[in-house]
Amino acid sequence: MVEGATLDRTPQRVSQPGATTTSTRTAAPVPGTEAATAGANQGAAGAPGGGTLGLGTTGSSVTVVTGEDLRAQQIRHAADALRSLPGVAVSQSGAFGSLTQVRIRGAEGNHTLVVIDGIEANDLANDEFDFASLLADDIERIEVIRGPQSGLYGANALGGVINIVTKSGKGPAQVKLRGEGGSFDTGGIAASVSGGDDKRHGILSFQRRKTDGFNTSMFGNEDEGSDISNAVAKGGLQILPWLKVDGVFRRDENESDIDDFLPYAGAVIPFNGVYLPLDSNSSFDLTNQMAGSNVTATLLDGHWVQRFHADYSDTESENRSEANGFSKYDGDRTRFSYFSTLKGETPGFFDSHHAVTGMLETTDENFTPSHDRIERTRGTDSAAAEYRGEFYDLLGVTASLRHDDNDSFEDSTTYRVAGSLAVPNTPMRLHSSVGTAVVAPTMYELYGYVPNTFTPNPNLKPEESFGWDAGIEVSLMRGRLVVDVTYFEQDLENEITTAFLPNFTSSPVNMPGTSDRDGEEVSAAWEIVDGLTLSGAYTHLHATDPSGIREVRRPEHAGRVDVDYRFADDKAHLRLGVIYNGAMDDFVYTAYAPYTSITTLDSYTTVRLAGSYELRPGLEVFARAENLFDADYQEVFGYETAGAAVYGGLKLTLGGNGL
Repeated sequence: MVEGATLDRTPQRVSQPGATTTSTRTAAPVPGTEAATAGANQGAAGAPGGGTLGLGTTGSSVTVVTGEDLRAQQIRHAADALRSLPGVAVSQSGAFGSLTQVRIRGAEGNHTLVVIDGIEANDLANDEFDFASLLADDIERIEVIRGPQSGLYGANALGGVINIVTKSGKGPAQVKLRGEGGSFDTGGIAASVSGGDDKRHGILSFQRRKTDGFNTSMFGNEDEGSDISNAVAKGGLQILPWLKVDGVFRRDENESDIDDFLPYAGAVIPFNGVYLPLDSNSSFDLTNQMAGSNVTATLLDGHWVQRFHADYSDTESENRSEANGFSKYDGDRTRFSYFSTLKGETPGFFDSHHAVTGMLETTDENFTPSHDRIERTRGTDSAAAEYRGEFYDLLGVTASLRHDDNDSFEDSTTYRVAGSLAVPNTPMRLHSSVGTAVVAPTMYELYGYVPNTFTPNPNLKPEESFGWDAGIEVSLMRGRLVVDVTYFEQDLENEITTAFLPNFTSSPVNMPGTSDRDGEEVSAAWEIVDGLTLSGAYTHLHATDPSGIREVRRPEHAGRVDVDYRFADDKAHLRLGVIYNGAMDDFVYTAYAPYTSITTLDSYTTVRLAGSYELRPGLEVFARAENLFDADYQEVFGYETAGAAVYGGLKLTLGGNGL
């Protein structure tokens, strides 16, 4: 786990057994660190064109979930790896494949910017990334950067950034196969072919997960199934000693059954007129494609790095509702960027290292709503600069400034400053950051339309935020125990909410006043003995709108505890995870006045147990139990969740150290 982020949009990581926070020191000694490559995989501590300024000298609050950790937990849906991480809340509206939102530090789902292999992944309709379609088998690491980040990343990075880096293919030539089955008539496969070194490398991967699902309606008995697949092609080539190219193509598909959201009319009188998911023959189809490339030139013995980046993404979403008919939207985004980084050292001036980066970027977005099929466009031209400095390997400073010229709204200028100080002759490190963020109204809020249900508002203003955090990290027992405590505050102006009118029609509006978020994040990791690690995280959150009403689907208290145990010469591996989600509010919609009210969803605790055993090199058997004690809970009002489930399968590796 490391601190910080650069204009390159890709923080670096330190490999370790579990996800921890705001610490560059691992709780357990790990054989070395892995420095991310330039371009789409550049590291947090490195300047955008390559080169490292040193780990542990930048001040952002970052949590890293490594690929090793994903495999130990046997995570299949990426969102499950984020549950109850510091500052993070996850809510799923239905069965597997249904809308899955991730909120950071009390912000809304579209305030979380998601970047996959250097490409912005938020869709064009809601400016939000739906994690329902993202499987986890090809992911190398997930980095959660908390707090306003628009000074680095531009729009949508108000609550924070989730940066996802997939496997690069570096290493010996290998073929990997995985198959599993289990509860809810679920079947899953994953396959990849990879190989290469720093000069040339590539990977082709495919994964699919199909399930009959479970019933999500409080008053129904129909299961909602899904069929989700991800395909990725990725590679890089060192053309000349100073010139490198890399690229990635990704295609995600999601075909899911859904319930219609309708007023209940049945025998349970208290729920009459309440909008609930009810059994119906409805479905949701999503196709998302992304492609990106980088050309990186490293000149002047590595002191000048230039990078040209281009990416394109398009999304097509279709809803077939038994009650409301057919709806569809299309959206695409094209982006071109240029980065230039100058790096230098001044040994006579506090033994310091410096990097200054400039960025120019242009982005074009197109959105076609369902009701009129007229394409709307939006363009943004951006310029940014960042300074990173390290002094005596103790003090790290990062400062960035960004200006966005948006052709649909007023220009915006955002900034971010972060610092980290390792206190000499103590086990303590102090870290802090401050920044601003701007989020434009979504295309759907501006142009979407659903007859008798939703009316757009073209007069919306962008949301604006200011936030800061400060914390202390303590490393004890020669780095085997690391504890971090962080306090944060964030103010939001012009919060966009939905105003509900008679007959359940609605329209987005800006709320007057300031929405407040503040809280504390605590994390710890302890290597008790070789092979046995205990880690945990806790978040206390206070998030209210300008009226002082608690924001929905954000628990005040949340936390997790993980135990990781390796034995039998590392052939056997057990992973126990306990996740607690405290009570939280949610909306209740009704067909009668006042049309909306608030209810409180009960707290819940789920337990996940995963185990694997290497029968021989390259052949592994695995099994896991999810929601081990069959907890009954809701993450979104009205939507039931999965009960206890078990899965198992085999993993085969050909080549390298495998069969």
